[in-house]
Amino acid sequence: MTDEKAGIKRDCHMKKLTAEQVLSVYTEVAKEHFPVAELKPAAMVEKLLQEGAYEGLGLFYGEKLAAYALFAQVPGRDVLLLDYYAVLAAYRNNGMGSLFLQKMKECYSDREAILLETEKPEAAENKAEYVLRVRRNGFYKRNGAVLMKICSRVYDVDFDIFAIPLAKMPSDKETCQAYSEIYRYMLGEENYGQHVSMECVDN
Repeated sequence: MTDEKAGIKRDCHMKKLTAEQVLSVYTEVAKEHFPVAELKPAAMVEKLLQEGAYEGLGLFYGEKLAAYALFAQVPGRDVLLLDYYAVLAAYRNNGMGSLFLQKMKECYSDREAILLETEKPEAAENKAEYVLRVRRNGFYKRNGAVLMKICSRVYDVDFDIFAIPLAKMPSDKETCQAYSEIYRYMLGEENYGQHVSMECVDN
């Protein structure tokens, strides 16, 4: 790592985003990192923010956003679902992703756990995509995420489920329940029943 990159990492700081900042990141920045099909309607995010069911963290270098994560939750519960996470292009490949996850865990040390989804490698359409998904899973594992014995299917996309333990390590049953509750809250009972399914798997 160059001295410049090391300096950038040293001088970065994490901040909880205001509701206005979350909406700004979601509508102006996230579209550069996620396919349109993976983005929710902005009105849905705004509603969740108003209900205390959505929030975000930003890693800043000075005043410049270097990385961000947006989270969904059931208000009053202690488990978060990592909904969107990205490092901006100018700050990649220098350990910024791992730094973000370390600081994220510090920010949420009073919560039970953070859940996250990754697209199943086995469902990849080609070898390059398979390798990318395996690499992504390896990144999360190196940063403390635990692969649970649960997989999900959300809007026809197959996911592995990981948990990042904070105040506790959730069981597979607790993870399944928390994951289900968050999606039921976000989507509503009817959409949840139509578009979300889960099953136990042997990892």
